[in-house]
Amino acid sequence: MGTVLGNIHPSILLAYTLNTN
Repeated sequence: MGTVLGNIHPSILLAYTLNTN
């Protein structure tokens, strides 16, 4: 679970930042 979350966390953050911008 930790590995999956770590791999998804950055992906979501990047997508969120791009969406907000």
